[in-house]
Amino acid sequence: TDALHQQQQQQAVPGEPGGQHSLQQQLLQQRLTGPGRGILNKPCVAVIAAAGPIVQTSDGGASPPGGDAMVESHKLVRALRAIRENPQFKAVVLRINSPGGSAVASDIIAREITLLREAGKPVVACMGDVAASGGYYIAAPANKILAQPGTITGSIGVIFARFKAKNALEEYGITGDTVMLGDNANWASPFHTLTPKQQQQVLSISESQNGVPLVAVWLLYGISAVQSQLLDSKNP
Repeated sequence: TDALHQQQQQQAVPGEPGGQHSLQQQLLQQRLTGPGRGILNKPCVAVIAAAGPIVQTSDGGASPPGGDAMVESHKLVRALRAIRENPQFKAVVLRINSPGGSAVASDIIAREITLLREAGKPVVACMGDVAASGGYYIAAPANKILAQPGTITGSIGVIFARFKAKNALEEYGITGDTVMLGDNANWASPFHTLTPKQQQQVLSISESQNGVPLVAVWLLYGISAVQSQLLDSKNP
């Protein structure tokens, strides 16, 4: 296994999609589910890093473009599930340094952490510089949540963005004509002004995401988050 590790390290290019970050995930997956699974012959604690924006991905799908680190939901869930199913792992330390991202992806990851707890494997979430929005969301199901005194954590809820460019484009003589097959087919068009009914529908969608859970409605530094009982404690 050491020779394989060295060979993969030589092939990896840090900062590239197939680089050091991907290498670590590959090695972890091999250790959890591969032929070398039996190499762990005593109880272990798994340490998992969740660094970067949280994005929704699926098994067999391509990773998002770019070389920056990100939390791909299917890869993290696959690793957490393998830990849950491996009796040699007794607990998990989840190190989070993420500003958040996809609400759906965060919910999928949070559910897997909940399943770990239900399987009797404690989860401790340790926050880095930032664990906000989805970053706090995935920490919420943990048994314990720890943060640095300067950690920025919490959430302002779900942000729903819709561009309206009709008036600006009309100043340059640009207009749009729409052919619709349904009453709400054009709701996302930058040329369309939402009707009161559509505004209520969009608000309902946003509120349903907020309630997935409503973990916090503010951003705090680690020491203030502890005082507000948003976290269990801060690291010294």
